[in-house]
Amino acid sequence: MDFDPILQNPKDTIYTGIDWQAHKKRIAQLDKTNFFTKSFLDNYQKIALHLDKELKQNKTKYIVGELQPYGNDANEWCNCQDYPVNYWRHIKIIALKINDNSATFKWTWGDNFFYSMKARKENNIWKIAEMERFNIKYFSW
Repeated sequence: MDFDPILQNPKDTIYTGIDWQAHKKRIAQLDKTNFFTKSFLDNYQKIALHLDKELKQNKTKYIVGELQPYGNDANEWCNCQDYPVNYWRHIKIIALKINDNSATFKWTWGDNFFYSMKARKENNIWKIAEMERFNIKYFSW
């Protein structure tokens, strides 16, 4: 789970910030994969800080048991709510453009579904630098 919210008091019904212990574990998991650039992880951290600030300042109410008030009710990792069975067998990279140490592409599993990505070589290894839905504009209300 990304950006787990936390309650100030277990009896509260409105989240008051980000669970930083869970977030620290999640960042470590993502870093350990070696799939992501430092800039991706830095951006991920900025999103968490932004959400924490918005919740602490009560910009909107994130009520326990309801969907988060940001985003489009889709999973940020695919901008989808559902996915095909054995989706790994269906994923294709399209529109790949490589320019020196950076690349842009989309992945799809068909059905007119596309997800934009950017990659960059970091220490001579291709890593994910940007993903379409991991943009702070999608985490604002």
